[in-house]
Amino acid sequence: MKFPVEWLREFVPTTLDDKALADKLTMAGLEVEEITPSEDGPVYHTKVTPNRGDWMSLLGVARETAATLDTKMSWLPTPLPDENDDVRRWAGVVITDTALCPRYAGKVVRNVTIGPSPDWIQKRIAACGMRPVNVVVDVTNYVMLELGQPLHAFDYDTIP
Repeated sequence: MKFPVEWLREFVPTTLDDKALADKLTMAGLEVEEITPSEDGPVYHTKVTPNRGDWMSLLGVARETAATLDTKMSWLPTPLPDENDDVRRWAGVVITDTALCPRYAGKVVRNVTIGPSPDWIQKRIAACGMRPVNVVVDVTNYVMLELGQPLHAFDYDTIP
C-alpha cells in the first residue's frame, strides 16, 4: 500500500520525522519498504501481510500507529446531513443471497456536477498510485483508501 505521510499525520499527529515514524511502523510489523516524493509530500510504500487486511486503509494504519506510539487518534467521522428523506423513495436494492451479501447500503446524492476533483484530492489519490478521473470516481477511491471500504457510484438515470 502507498500513502502520503501527511495523510497519516492528520490521524496521528507526531513530532517524529518521516524516517523515524517509518522505523516505528516497520518494528510494529507494517514494513515501510520505501519513502518516495510526490506532489503531496513523502509517500510510504508499505508491505502488508495477508493476515493484516486492516492495514489496507489509512484508518487501519492510523489505529496501529496510534497504538504503537501510545497516543490517541485525532479522527472523527463526518456525519451525513439529516435530509429527512427515505432513500427508498428514490432507489432500492434487493439482496437475493444474504449469505453472499448480508448488507448493502446506498445513498442518493443529487445535483452532482461531473468535473475534475479539487487538486488536493487529485494529488492525494495520485500519491497512492491511482489516476484521478473525475469528482465522483475520485471521491469513491478516496473513501476506499481512507476507510478500506470499496464504494461504487451509479448514474441514477441509468438504474432501472
